[in-house]
Amino acid sequence: IIFGLLGLRVEELHGNLTQAQRLEALENCKEEKSDFLLATDLAGRGLDIKGVDVVVNLEVPRNLAEYVHRVGRTARAGRKGRAVTLADDSQRTKSMLKEVVRSAPDVVKRRVVPPDAIAAMRSRIEELEADVAAVMQEEAVERQMRIASGQEA
Repeated sequence: IIFGLLGLRVEELHGNLTQAQRLEALENCKEEKSDFLLATDLAGRGLDIKGVDVVVNLEVPRNLAEYVHRVGRTARAGRKGRAVTLADDSQRTKSMLKEVVRSAPDVVKRRVVPPDAIAAMRSRIEELEADVAAVMQEEAVERQMRIASGQEA
């Protein structure tokens, strides 16, 4: 929702979408009608989408195999890509990232997002709060209409 409100061309894949909506999102990505595909692990499993340049992990994966599976989407057919993982300071995160660094074939760079950049983005997102709520309400009404018409269970 936030990406859309910021004017970014985005598609999403998650369990709350109908199969038709998922297929439409994938088709829009293939036809380059979208710049971003936001996907949950479950919805993204088994997909091979050409041209993925960057994978952003909003959470640190639970284990190395999951990490490799996610970021491997950028390196199809010998292509190079980038992976960015947003991480906190928890012990689990630190341990997982150490494992990633040890096993990575390339150099892993650490970057710290400046606190003022985080504050600015937080402020911008807070400004969108009412708009996000309105979109969520619209989506809930649309879903109820699909259920009532038998298009969704």
